[in-house]
Amino acid sequence: MVCASCASNPSPHRLWSLTSGLGNEADSMRPRNSVGTRSNATAIVTSAVPRDSSGRELWYLALELPTAGHAAHTHITGIVTGLSARGWKVTLWHPPPRGRRRGPARRLLDSASTQARLIRRRDRPDVVYVRGHFASLPTVIWAKLRRVPVVIEVNGPATDVLSSWPGARAVLPLIRASSMLQLRLSTLAIAVTAELCESSQAAGAKRCHVVPNGADVNLFAPSATTAHMLPPAFASFTGTLATWQGINSLLEAMDCPTWPPGISLVVIGDGVLTELVRAKAGVDSRVAYLGRLAPRDVGGIVAKSLCAIAPTSARLRARTGVVPLKLFEAMACGVPVIVSDLPGQADIVSQYGCGLVVPSDDPSAIASAVATLAGDIEQARLMGERGRAAAVAEFSWDAAADRTHDVLVGLARE
Repeated sequence: MVCASCASNPSPHRLWSLTSGLGNEADSMRPRNSVGTRSNATAIVTSAVPRDSSGRELWYLALELPTAGHAAHTHITGIVTGLSARGWKVTLWHPPPRGRRRGPARRLLDSASTQARLIRRRDRPDVVYVRGHFASLPTVIWAKLRRVPVVIEVNGPATDVLSSWPGARAVLPLIRASSMLQLRLSTLAIAVTAELCESSQAAGAKRCHVVPNGADVNLFAPSATTAHMLPPAFASFTGTLATWQGINSLLEAMDCPTWPPGISLVVIGDGVLTELVRAKAGVDSRVAYLGRLAPRDVGGIVAKSLCAIAPTSARLRARTGVVPLKLFEAMACGVPVIVSDLPGQADIVSQYGCGLVVPSDDPSAIASAVATLAGDIEQARLMGERGRAAAVAEFSWDAAADRTHDVLVGLARE
């Protein structure tokens, strides 16, 4: 790996992609001839021959520190690795990892210092790709002044910042203003749902393309294994433990009389509602809380579940739509999914017949859906097979990278 802030003139024939420092998932994708790494701006150099080598350079700014096991890390790994395989020379800019939890002041300082290093570079890329973050405005302005095309990746509404920055509510108007200005200054936006695309254009984005999330269909597969001890039969939930994820409804579903006997719930992840889940597991032996795990373990656990549940709450996400990673990862594992009736995830489940759609924020409906699948194993198996086929054909990270590549090549040629 070469630190972008101190690299000299790397060979233009080499590919650069995501590397270690981002966790085990990146390690599992690393080519055999990759080299070491440093933080802040990272890259793997390989001599692989790309499928469609453009030789263009892309700087990817991710101010949300990519941590293995989190959705941001998974998304960044999938897209950067896929773009590198298509001939893009990718430099990833991100805050340095720290041994302890970062407070708001430390996060802002790290964001500022990361962008300062980027802006001080004398060279410039063909495209600046920004993973949506309210603090990315300096880089967007710099790219605009340098006449470098800017792509803003939109993964959720501006209010998502409250999930990781709860104290930011007081300055939410400023956060929204920064996000809107970035969209107005951008060349185009890429959003994970059609609803987010529409809202991005309403906020000022000139153009927007939909590129849904995806899954590593090799890591998440029916054959995936894990060494974790698991209940004999269980439903699974994976992801950030936040209110908008519908955690409250999921836990309440366990107390509904329609929840099937003998079916446990395995919860993987962490977040602001960790203590709520831990408390439920402490009083209900049917609930197993495993915390945040490496993606390889997550795949092995989901693959052994009766079903995976994505009970996203309509109270916070009805207007933006959702296509969470857990949906595609469960589909890739070949298990049926139970999702709330929000745009995006409900459309996919209905189109591909890979699970059940239930009313949002309805614990009883979740319990009944789990009972339906537990009572018809053959139908559950067929749903899982259809989901796996769709994930491989349409919703792998390779497919997402391919769509992103097509957008970027068109932009770079303008």
